Amino acid sequence: MKVRTLMLPALAALVLAACGGEPSSADIKAAYTRLAETQMKGISGIVGKDMAKLAETQVHDVKKIACKSASDKPGYVCDFKVDSESLLGRSEQAASARFVKGDDGWEIVP
Repeated sequence: MKVRTLMLPALAALVLAACGGEPSSADIKAAYTRLAETQMKGISGIVGKDMAKLAETQVHDVKKIACKSASDKPGYVCDFKVDSESLLGRSEQAASARFVKGDDGWEIVP
């Protein structure tokens, strides 16, 4: 009985720890993809859908390199690599951004 009593708080702590912390590679990819889609909608409104398709970028993968707590702002500053494809071809580029967890998951903020 005592073992169960001791294990329950430890298990609860593990579950809560998994909910917090810095974004994962999947979180970064989702936030990056949402931001790219939002930017494309803005471009599409300015130049039209046909012209915007020329600037469209497909995100294949995102790999998190490292994250650290943002020093004087909320969230985390993360370095990551983006494997994407555009009109110019496929490439992998390094990037850095600040991520804040919102109601709909992680988002990239200035």
